[in-house]
Amino acid sequence: MRKIAQEAEVSPGLATYFFKSKRHIAVRVLQTYLSDLRSRVSAAVNIVQQPLVHSAAMVRICDVFFMSPDYRAFFLDCLRYDIYMESLQRMGTRSYESIMNKYHISENPDLILLSDNYIPPSIERVLLLEKEKGNFQGISYDDVPDIVFSASLGRFHDRADFGKESRALSRRPG
Repeated sequence: MRKIAQEAEVSPGLATYFFKSKRHIAVRVLQTYLSDLRSRVSAAVNIVQQPLVHSAAMVRICDVFFMSPDYRAFFLDCLRYDIYMESLQRMGTRSYESIMNKYHISENPDLILLSDNYIPPSIERVLLLEKEKGNFQGISYDDVPDIVFSASLGRFHDRADFGKESRALSRRPG
């Protein structure tokens, strides 16, 4: 925290007054990014009319941005220490609720929470951290967002309209 305060040109006391730890700083950075991303995606894609497109865009843009060379180490640490999951949890379940409303799917609120806030970042965490160790060699980094999106919504693939649209989104043109 001293080094962060020094880089920010503030006193260590002021830095720790606003942020109790480096983890709190990382959570705030991610929350700010995710909130800004949601606003930008929402300006381009209506979450009520196209919730699947909105959700897929959020997953893909996050992965592309955070796996870029400038942010990769930070993102992997955020995955490793569940900072990313904590940040997503603070965003709420708006994305999944919009999907449920659009396709008239009744769901237990606990399953909505599980499907929106826990399953996607858990899958993303496993895939990316294990790929860094050399596992999952048959899966490219570019495939990770599609896998995360498909897995989090997979339980609904059997519902006619929903399944057709979500499968089409998870298959990128070759």
